[in-house]
Amino acid sequence: MQVKLILSGVHLIATAALFAVPAPGPDSLSQAELQEAFKVLRTRFIGAGSLDYDTINRSALDGLLHRLGPGAELIPTQPAKEQAPKSAPGFHAELLAGKFAYLRPSAYSLEELGRFEKEMTGFHDAKADFLILDLRVPQPKASLEAAARMLDRFVAPDTMLFRVVSPSEKSPKLFISKQAAQRWKGPVLLLMDSETCGAAELMAAIILRNYPALSLGEPTPGRTVEYQQVPLNDAVALRYAAAEVVLADDQSLFGKGIKPVYEVKQPLEAKHRVFEATVHKPLRSYVFEHSRPRLNEAALVHDTDPELDYHLARSRGETTPYDTVPLLDKVVQRAVDLAVTLRRAAQ
Repeated sequence: MQVKLILSGVHLIATAALFAVPAPGPDSLSQAELQEAFKVLRTRFIGAGSLDYDTINRSALDGLLHRLGPGAELIPTQPAKEQAPKSAPGFHAELLAGKFAYLRPSAYSLEELGRFEKEMTGFHDAKADFLILDLRVPQPKASLEAAARMLDRFVAPDTMLFRVVSPSEKSPKLFISKQAAQRWKGPVLLLMDSETCGAAELMAAIILRNYPALSLGEPTPGRTVEYQQVPLNDAVALRYAAAEVVLADDQSLFGKGIKPVYEVKQPLEAKHRVFEATVHKPLRSYVFEHSRPRLNEAALVHDTDPELDYHLARSRGETTPYDTVPLLDKVVQRAVDLAVTLRRAAQ
């Protein structure tokens, strides 16, 4: 009898879970019903005395901003004085070991376009096998025209790239590819993360659609819009999406972003440190690892001990380069590993 009761209880729980009805949300209410809900809460709720119109309006704006996500936000009109604005990571181009070309745009501006073209031509003349295009630099003031001209290297001429749609404009602004001096012909590996937005997201999406490319890193935020801001008072401004950039087939990335094929997680702080370090050092210093020399057969044959200097330094209490974890860019590392694998598979 007791077993039957237990089984019946389990059956009832399972049945309740199966037919559970989700709680309704505001979207299920009409305008009149929404107003009625506000009226009831302001007059009959136990804390109705605190629900004045000012509180309700603040709550409504807070909920609206939450619903709009990356479409709108409140921002300070002036940056904090105690926090000096950081300079953006610089443009970087380098030919890594194995003829792997690395290119990291920074400003996505018309001024930077000339250097982009020069480096791409140099990689072409060096007959680089792979291009690692790093799109992980945030660029709030990027030029869509510059991004379109960078795409000319990867997309056939006279191809519809994207268009900008704005409620305030009657017709969208179209961006079409042009004839490039030299089109890149090798494989492309795209690097992306949560700071890949705007022009960089568009470049990633269009290259993936029109070129044999692979993507690595982390999902992008889906900020393919043009923002404007309106000051609300001396300290706060409303930043909102005033125009949306859509792809040639009307697909929107806004709020969706791009999910890379190969997910590689890396803290943003580590990436920022690498970007800052590459201002003065080559990127290869943060990609290829160097292990501590060890005693091996070759050393025995030559009657040497490659570990001697290390052990002497440690005996004197000194710190050596091998005692700390090296600063590495794991995303670029995985891109190089993938390029090596793909090249071997093609041989």
